[in-house]
Amino acid sequence: MTIDTKSVHLVSAWSSESQLVLAQTKVSSKSNEITAIPILLDVLDIEGSIITIDAMGTQIHESSQWAGFQSIVAVERIRHLRTTTTHEIQFYLSSLSSHSSQIPRAIRQHWGIENSLHWVLDVTFNEDACRVRSLHAPHNLALV
Repeated sequence: MTIDTKSVHLVSAWSSESQLVLAQTKVSSKSNEITAIPILLDVLDIEGSIITIDAMGTQIHESSQWAGFQSIVAVERIRHLRTTTTHEIQFYLSSLSSHSSQIPRAIRQHWGIENSLHWVLDVTFNEDACRVRSLHAPHNLALV
């Protein structure tokens, strides 16, 4: 989403299984996603669910926020496209045991929000290029 003082920046809770936005909360204009994530999670019944958050959400420095942390997962991705090869290593923090069979599925599903929600908003609805910035219009468009 476009981030500036006149637009609306939202954090979304996405259900990979249902392909549905469960909730959204507005990020304060003088803040960032780190402060909005706990607010969003408080309105949802997440007990027994696997919650994934991108790297922005890992920048919490209070040790109490890391309760239940059990594993670090490294995923190596090598992609060959005609004459180009890319290589990257991504790290994931988890409350799941490092031996859990749920980890690979949770990692694949984490990208559902990028591929199913953000891509649709950016490409289909051209949200990043939207110049609607007055009154309640940005918030109303985000709700739609």
